[in-house]
Formats: sequence, C-alpha cells, structure tokens
Amino acid sequence: MFGSQEDGMYWRRRTVAVYHACGLDADTAEDLAGEVVLRLLQAREGGAVLTMPYWMATVRSVRDDYLRRLRVASRASDDLVRRDTTVDPEFSAVRHLWYEECLACLTPEQQHIVLRAFGAG
Repeated sequence: MFGSQEDGMYWRRRTVAVYHACGLDADTAEDLAGEVVLRLLQAREGGAVLTMPYWMATVRSVRDDYLRRLRVASRASDDLVRRDTTVDPEFSAVRHLWYEECLACLTPEQQHIVLRAFGAG
C-alpha cells in the first residue's frame, strides 16, 4: 500500500477526501489524514499487511477518536459555562469559546483531570 512516497501522498489525498465527505473542514481533514498516514506507517513497520479494509478501519478509528475528544471538550465547556456567574450573555459566549479552545488543546487525560476538578467527570 505504501510502496513509495507517491503512494503515501496518494493515500493521504484519498483520506482527506473521505474526511471532506464527512463534512470536516480542510485543516481538520489534513490533520486527521496525517494521523492516519502515521498510524499506517507505524503498523507497516510493526509487520502489518496494509489493505484497503485496514486503511478504512484506520480512517474510521482516527475520525472516531477526534469526535470523542470534541464531545468531551464540548461537555466540559458547557459545564464550565453553567458554573459561570456572569450575567452578560456576550461575555459568557466569548468565555465559552475560550474554554472550548483551551480544552481542545489538552490531551484526553488532561481533559479528564479538568472535568474531574470541576465535578463534571
């Protein structure tokens, strides 16, 4: 499947196309496609035989991991906003986006720690 660098680029482009079809934006699709290629290269180095079903399973796995992280970050930001005592709705919306951005930068383990600290986990 990855016999040459051109093959790797082909599969990366194909993966990006799949993620675009799922409705993901260009930057996210590129990031996730890079993760897919990395996982496939690691699997090949580990002795796995790369087939079309293996590629599709990897594409789904990376997408599902991404969506799971989004759900956790969204839940955490919603919980943090609910605890906010600010009455100004515009300020609350800005703070909500800031919380989402902060949580999205954390690893899943770090997000879990933050959620537990605020009683949401």
